[in-house]
Amino acid sequence: MGSATRIRPGYVGGYPPLRGPGAQPADGGSARYPSDLIPPGAAVLWYDAQDINLLGNVGINDADPIGTWKNKGSLGSAADLLQASAPNRPLFRKIAAVGKINNLSALEGDGARFMASSAFTVLAQPSILAIVYKVTNLAVTHTVFDGGTGGVAATNLSVLITTGVEQLFSGAAGATQAIPAATWETAVAKFNGATSFNRLNGSQSGNVNAGATGCAGASVFAFNGGTLMVGMISEVLLYNGALPVLTDLEAYLSAKHGVTPQ
Repeated sequence: MGSATRIRPGYVGGYPPLRGPGAQPADGGSARYPSDLIPPGAAVLWYDAQDINLLGNVGINDADPIGTWKNKGSLGSAADLLQASAPNRPLFRKIAAVGKINNLSALEGDGARFMASSAFTVLAQPSILAIVYKVTNLAVTHTVFDGGTGGVAATNLSVLITTGVEQLFSGAAGATQAIPAATWETAVAKFNGATSFNRLNGSQSGNVNAGATGCAGASVFAFNGGTLMVGMISEVLLYNGALPVLTDLEAYLSAKHGVTPQ
């Protein structure tokens, strides 16, 4: 008799095998669901909406407010994203986007919800930040991710959205790229002072100085100009020091999400 196919609770059927650099399942076999996939290298921060509680989202229902988003990266629970106030907790969306493995989950902010970690020892540049996100209101400024605490954009390793333009900021205004309205984006940004750049859905900007500020914490759906992000986030990865090969990182993101999940 063959071995049983592992099936993600709440989904029907198995998932196709996935292979390739940066997209290897933890057990060495074929990936059956998203938390099988392991990104390349050693991320210090890894927030995965397919595995919010490190239990494969077992016990989490659609539209549940999320008070803790567990960090799967090497900093561990010291960098968990938290929100103690129930009305300000992002909402879990079980089916947020069509990806390459299944209908991917995400957390949703509606302009009143955000999460932040406690402060940790500053991680000096260079760093690589990867985010899979969707902004639904491009008329205002949002902060998708910020390397500060308290949900307030301190402009440490920030990815900002300003009237339809994605911009890096870490002490100075860095590279920009236009984004389409209300679509999923895969952003990979390298923060390294004057040689900082971002890759949006596989398209790379030129090098623009984004400043030299390091990462002292983590915030998602953060404040910027008094506005909280309206949209969804499916995954965040931050590397510091030992950086992955960008093509390997993008291979992982493509295998899991597609370059543009929707």
